[in-house]
Amino acid sequence: MTDLMLQVGARDINLNLQRLSQGETIQVAMPYAFAATSALFPEVHPLGTFYWENSAGIQESSNFFAGLPTDAPIDFAVVQGGRQGAPFAKLVTWVARGDDKPSTIETSLAWQLASRRTPPTTWKEPAYHGTFGIEQFSVRIFQLPRPDHR
Repeated sequence: MTDLMLQVGARDINLNLQRLSQGETIQVAMPYAFAATSALFPEVHPLGTFYWENSAGIQESSNFFAGLPTDAPIDFAVVQGGRQGAPFAKLVTWVARGDDKPSTIETSLAWQLASRRTPPTTWKEPAYHGTFGIEQFSVRIFQLPRPDHR
């Protein structure tokens, strides 16, 4: 993946999230490489970012994507699909569990969602609109139930 694709893809992800926010502030669990672009979208607040000041956010996001319980409010979850999602699944599993064995990674929520497995039944997967085709830049966005409805 080139830097141009990464930057355009990050913009596309955040444009989709901005549209889905309907003008409200939303909390998003997303791959950290796309979180910096969220600064340009005031409605989109990523949980985990690659800033040292946000170690708590990284831990909560990693726990969420590893499939561990978290108290963090999350409105939307974003994953890259297929082989593009594998490095992120490995990272969050290692951060959350201290384990990067393939068998552990494959049980993570990040891996399950990236591998096109069925999400929890209460989650919705709105259509994703992007510049690149799914074979070049595969992304899935999930809307989680609102906390007052969970």
